[in-house]
Amino acid sequence: MKHKEAQFSSKFVERWHQIALWCAFQVLRFWWFIRRPSHHGALMLIWFENQVLLVRNSYQPYWSSPGGSVERDESPLNAVVRECEEEIGLQINANEVVLVQESTLRFRFRSDKVSIFEWHALNRPHIKLDFREIIEAKWLDLNDARQLDLVPHLSEYFEKLVLISNCEAVYVPIELGASSAKRQ
Repeated sequence: MKHKEAQFSSKFVERWHQIALWCAFQVLRFWWFIRRPSHHGALMLIWFENQVLLVRNSYQPYWSSPGGSVERDESPLNAVVRECEEEIGLQINANEVVLVQESTLRFRFRSDKVSIFEWHALNRPHIKLDFREIIEAKWLDLNDARQLDLVPHLSEYFEKLVLISNCEAVYVPIELGASSAKRQ
């Protein structure tokens, strides 16, 4: 009986944390609407066997990847490595991480600069959700990931990946044809 009571108590506390995070996020959104600030964030795309790990926060409707704000005097790389450990309990060697895109978009009434990093895991990483901030995680291939309601920076990056992969399939024969025409 004590186990069920402890389990109920734990879920109750988790739910209150989720509600508190959601309320705090709504206050922030209101503040951003008034102030129109600039923000710098960092996201980590964790790939394993052509699947990417996406997470859903308790306080927003969008899917994202692990990541968060770049603190003052912190590099985007250090921020994203720190956020991965905080959000999903995953320690990543910064030397194995690659910056793949930086973009600035208007999002949530602010100028939102996001540095997107990739890490390709050799083995499927064990992740640990806190069920307070991060409430869900999924491993998806690129096509399935694109079907989700994503934060705009990830949506933009995934669209570029699709365009690049489509262009490479078409571009290689065209390049070969063009170079053979030059030789004549």
